[in-house]
Amino acid sequence: MCPPHDPPRPAAPPNPDRDEANDRHARAARELQIRTAQLELIDRQLALVCWTTDSELRLTSVFGTGIPDLPSDPQPYLGQPVHAYFATAGVPEALREQSEAAHRLALTGARSAYQRALGGQLAAVQVEPLRDSAGQITGCVGAMLPLTAPIRLLHELQSSHDRLQTLTAQLLNAQETERRAIARELHDQIGQELTIMTMQLQDLVSAEPAQLPAHVEEVIATIDQVLAKVRTLALDLRPSQLDDLGLDAALRWYFERHCSHARLHLHLDLTPPHPRAPAAVETTCFRIAQEAMTNILRSAQASQVWVTLASDGAGLTLTVRDDGRGFDVAAAHAQAMQNTSLGLLGMEERAAQIGGRCSIESAPGQGATVRVWLPLPPAGAPPEAMSDH
Repeated sequence: MCPPHDPPRPAAPPNPDRDEANDRHARAARELQIRTAQLELIDRQLALVCWTTDSELRLTSVFGTGIPDLPSDPQPYLGQPVHAYFATAGVPEALREQSEAAHRLALTGARSAYQRALGGQLAAVQVEPLRDSAGQITGCVGAMLPLTAPIRLLHELQSSHDRLQTLTAQLLNAQETERRAIARELHDQIGQELTIMTMQLQDLVSAEPAQLPAHVEEVIATIDQVLAKVRTLALDLRPSQLDDLGLDAALRWYFERHCSHARLHLHLDLTPPHPRAPAAVETTCFRIAQEAMTNILRSAQASQVWVTLASDGAGLTLTVRDDGRGFDVAAAHAQAMQNTSLGLLGMEERAAQIGGRCSIESAPGQGATVRVWLPLPPAGAPPEAMSDH
């Protein structure tokens, strides 16, 4: 005999309130999961600490352990006064009082934001009231973010600003020095030659016919001297080789000329880029080479100079090395920032202006090496991709 079957139970009638509550619970769970994932990401990316307290300012939760001077495990501090947690980082008594005042102010509904020193670094702190779903204040919520990175960026920005101001002042001084040199050259050399030529022409007017050939030869010789000095002055300002023949020809002419005058043994290894580099790159490279050679002639007391120019397609590399007495690079930079020297800053800023790099390696008694890398436009880029400076 088969056991009797239980009669089927009737299906539960639909309950809209229960279904809506389940939906709300599911949405809340998803929202909590999303918020948790976001907070975990923030915790991994930032040295951020957030905390909450109750109305007695006892610590109820801590999120984030990215600040080294705070305890890595905040659990033992839960239930204790919030200031006990921060006291582990060696916060001075005056700052603890400031923090306590900010928390007590939050219990009245106000918000506080201030900065505090924490373990040798500055941190931004914000404390606000913590409210329940009814809007009642039940405690405080706070957050702390170290300002080390922003302050470092601020200091770097200030340093760049100071460098720019120093370089601008040095460039203005250099311009005035160059103008004085040109004016002196025009007045003392070319002006003097032109005065002599005027006197020679006056003699030519009153000369006897038999003396004319000799006087004309004197005038022609003076004109040749004036032309040579004008040509030299123009080449010093900007060599025609740089525009007509390219960077390698200009560098060869420049270093051979100056090393010959200074009796320096020159080693050249110049491989010009193909196709030619943009005018901005050629000009920048040549001006840096000029400055490097000027430094060698001025103070290196060298006997040999090595100059190399090479290209790998992506960039142009110039190296100028000497076997002179060398110098302290850090001290030279400090002097440059005191507006006493244009050389180092000028070379670095010229390279940086077109996206390049310039490094100077030296030490007392070990010579000096100036190494410059300047970017070249990709193949097929228009010639005006880099403008001349």
